[in-house]
Amino acid sequence: MEPKNRSSFITFLEHILSSRDVSLAIAPDGESLKELIDLALAHGITQCNNAYEMVRKFENPDFDLFVVLDTNLPKPLYDLVAQYPTGQVQLNDPETLKPIVANPRRENNAALIIAEKKVINAAQAAGFNFLQHVGLCWQPIQ
Repeated sequence: MEPKNRSSFITFLEHILSSRDVSLAIAPDGESLKELIDLALAHGITQCNNAYEMVRKFENPDFDLFVVLDTNLPKPLYDLVAQYPTGQVQLNDPETLKPIVANPRRENNAALIIAEKKVINAAQAAGFNFLQHVGLCWQPIQ
């Protein structure tokens, strides 16, 4: 990734704090995706393995979290993104089938999705329009 895009992404990470919505970073390819993940980790943002883990961590007083969208998880992550602005998120745990409910404290916290462009396109084709529900969105300058 070009230095101007790295710098732009770091500035984006600083602006997503206390957003009322989940933010989205779109990588053009797998190599850029890996670099965005590394930059987010270096910036102190914690990676979650899935939407369920992210919701469980929302109850912490301080959270800066991100999750990588893959084609296996669009529905739970879509539900999280749609519910986050309401102040309460509820997902059903796939293992126990019990609800996971969290009231995210959004002041000085961040929730971010990082995804490849092709995965966003596939999710949208399947009916999960992430772009309609996210707040701040970042893509590299071409």
